[in-house]
Parts: sequence; C-alpha cells; structure tokens
Amino acid sequence: MIRKTQLEWFRNQIGFHLLADVTPSMITECLVMLFTIAVNEWGWLDDSPMRKVRKPTPPRGRVRFLSEDEIAPDGTVTEGELTRLSWVCCESSNLYLNIAFVLALSTGMRQAELMSLSWADVDLQKGRITGRLRLRRLV
Repeated sequence: MIRKTQLEWFRNQIGFHLLADVTPSMITECLVMLFTIAVNEWGWLDDSPMRKVRKPTPPRGRVRFLSEDEIAPDGTVTEGELTRLSWVCCESSNLYLNIAFVLALSTGMRQAELMSLSWADVDLQKGRITGRLRLRRLV
C-alpha cells in the first residue's frame, strides 16, 4: 500500500512530463517534498533523511550552434553545417525528415517532443503547436 501511494504521488508530481524532460534536479525536488510529506502529514518518519543529503551540483551545459555558410575574402562560399544538413534532409528518401528538421530548428523541440506530436497539438489558425509540456510558436 505504501509503494502504491508513493507511485501515485510521483505520478501527480511529474507524470505529465515526457520522460526525456525529467531531470535529476526534478527528481531530487520531488524526493525532498515526498519526505517532507512523509514526516509532516503521513507520520511515517520522525525526521527527513533528505536534510543530510547534499544537493548535487548540476553539470555545466553546453550550447552549440550549427555553423552557417562563410564567405571568404576572395568571394568563395564555404558551406556550413546548417546548409549541408539541410541538403541531406532534402535529398533523403524519408519524406518527413526535412519537415522534422525545419520544425526542430523553428521551435527548438527535442526529438521526443517532435515524435509525440499529433494533429490535436497543432493550431494552424494561431500558428502554434501546443504540447503537454509547453507552448511553442511556429516561426
């Protein structure tokens, strides 16, 4: 019975997120709240063991952008990653690859968000994609 209560509690806290978007800090926050409830409301513990746990330092994130075309002083154009990737997607036998590529670039959506889209998430009149997690504006 205790395990079922805990699982239901976690589902209510983070169950609306896609698995790809659940972070360690999100889980840690939930654990702190869970132990606080277990102490204060459910009376299962006298004190929360989370008070003795150090909060982990989040890893430094990495921001990377696709390189764009460069024009040399002599006027020659060197294709950047963005152009080459766009050409590969256009030339692919997969008809949806270029659409997914452009949509990902335009919205900043991750693969899991793109692949879980349905027509119910798309509002063509307002030019928006609404997902379970956040509202995205089409560029």
